[in-house]
Amino acid sequence: MVVVVGDTLLASRLCASVQAEPGFSTTHLVAPCDSTLLVALAQEGVEAVVIAVHEDVAALRHALVVADADPHLQTIVTVFDQTMKERLGQLWPHLEIVSPAEIVAPSLAGPCVLPGALAAWTDGDRPYVLSDPVDGPRELVRPPSVWPKGVAGLRDRLRQVVLGAHLGQTTSTRMLVVGTGGVGVVLFADFVWLISMGVPPAEAFFDAARVVSTVGPAVAHGGDAYMVFAGLAMLATIAFSAVLTAGFIERFLEPRVLSLFGSRRPPRSGHVVVIGMGQVGLRLCVELRRLGIRVIGLERDSRAPALRVAQALKVPVVHGHGTDRQTLERLSCKGARAIATVGSDDLDNIAVAVSVSALVPHVPVVIRAGEHEVIARPRSFEGLGHLRDVADLATVYVRARLMGRDVDLVATDGETTYLIVGTRCVETVRRDPKLGCRHEMPQVATARQ
Repeated sequence: MVVVVGDTLLASRLCASVQAEPGFSTTHLVAPCDSTLLVALAQEGVEAVVIAVHEDVAALRHALVVADADPHLQTIVTVFDQTMKERLGQLWPHLEIVSPAEIVAPSLAGPCVLPGALAAWTDGDRPYVLSDPVDGPRELVRPPSVWPKGVAGLRDRLRQVVLGAHLGQTTSTRMLVVGTGGVGVVLFADFVWLISMGVPPAEAFFDAARVVSTVGPAVAHGGDAYMVFAGLAMLATIAFSAVLTAGFIERFLEPRVLSLFGSRRPPRSGHVVVIGMGQVGLRLCVELRRLGIRVIGLERDSRAPALRVAQALKVPVVHGHGTDRQTLERLSCKGARAIATVGSDDLDNIAVAVSVSALVPHVPVVIRAGEHEVIARPRSFEGLGHLRDVADLATVYVRARLMGRDVDLVATDGETTYLIVGTRCVETVRRDPKLGCRHEMPQVATARQ
């Protein structure tokens, strides 16, 4: 007997999948208290426990109850947060910690890397791609450097910086650009004016700097016209200096997820746009960067905890909503390799996919699903994008582990899920839409994952 704990679609599908196996039975606890879980564990013939809940903290609590009741019982726990996954594995080695985000990342990355690919991932330093389950995985040739060498490369880099500035990535960046640019224009205009009047360059620069710093020129040059210009320039500089100062303050206070230079510079072409920077979105970004693909994220919640993680991973992130056309244009979707909408809400992902397909119909779209049964059916959205069902992939993986099978990877083409071990496809699983859990599932709000 297998005890399944959880109110998720993954728990429901896993319960039904295990029930369909000859010789297996299940007890499904939707939202048990500790005493209810202990009573279920005390039943005769319990051989394994699977915990699949929305909140990682709740998963930890149930895992502690199981470990206290029987530390040798096979226990599989689904945890989205990578840090908690690693820590739980260190504290309780007998637990098998499974991350749905880690399971689904290769399947999400496949269509982003290569058209028609089922999955793409890295094994050590070697990238692999799975296009045909019969042929098995093959090594992927990493994309060439995005920058040409020599003068052409320098020109392209400068063009990237100039074009990247128009993104208006954050409020602080816009303030810094406006403030710095305004002060620079005033300084240059004053310097050129003085040079045209015959003032030596060193003295012209000194007087122009005095004007910019609002202390005025040491000696008035050029009569009334220049004095009027110098006065207006000093007044303008006060405004530009205020904007510049505000930009610096805002820059120090906000999470730095974008920059004009360095690894957090927004890409302009050949990149993948990841919409929804939860645990799945972050894991996808990490996988794509390992494969040599540049990424940029989009997150509508400016206070999302994942932004801090994105900052540490040096992943560029823009704040905005994926259904907004102007926001999508800022992300350079027309030059993107692919667009992945992987938020925690299936309905939002579908809405974003519709907006993206209307704006850039030639760019492949990868859609995360798995929280709503109807949306998770690929035929319902055929032509809109590549649908990847997180719950279905995780169900196949966990079921295989319950049966004692070794699994390196699960991949899907939307209708069929493939279990990959090494370089071979060891099992093919076709989803049965009629297969369902006999237990009643309550309507529960999904957590952000």
